[in-house]
Amino acid sequence: MGLSSMESAEHDTGLTVEFLLGTAHVSRKTAEAVYDTILKVEPDAVVVELCR
Repeated sequence: MGLSSMESAEHDTGLTVEFLLGTAHVSRKTAEAVYDTILKVEPDAVVVELCR
């Protein structure tokens, strides 16, 4: 899976590149896609929104 097969947006400010990945909170498939994307992109930081 990864970036090419899930809903995503890329924003390049010239100084940073930001990726926003749309996921389903209870989906193992999207969790694996996020994991694969992190391995591929090798970001300096990862931000996660947690829902209650």
